[in-house]
Amino acid sequence: MISMKHYYLHDDKSGNEAVFQGFTWLKQHSANTGGLIAVPALRNLERYASLQRLEGLKSLIKPPNRAKIEGIVYELILPSKMLRHGISRPILVLHPTKEFLEKVLHIRDLSAMFVISYDKTNWQDPVGSSIY
Repeated sequence: MISMKHYYLHDDKSGNEAVFQGFTWLKQHSANTGGLIAVPALRNLERYASLQRLEGLKSLIKPPNRAKIEGIVYELILPSKMLRHGISRPILVLHPTKEFLEKVLHIRDLSAMFVISYDKTNWQDPVGSSIY
């Protein structure tokens, strides 16, 4: 089994700083490979795309839910559109439900994972994780 670096950020503050931190992380880690963005519902992505500095995410909302933003190709993961293989790409998981996070954790061949969650109990602390 190949280990993957996991990061977790408990989003317990008002504002959008955790979301901005997550997208900064994804951009840094996906420059050469592209990246994955996982949200439990499309309306979540619509809200993030309405934020200043994240307007480029609007292009992910319509099928095929894949877009080149600032030179990097991102693909959207939804409960109805799960992948089996990440193709060595990093994934940003934004405010998942426990059930959605369990599905995302089954995606194989991811290079790294960053989970931002309102609920600290959602995180299963896999080997090699960093909790912020």
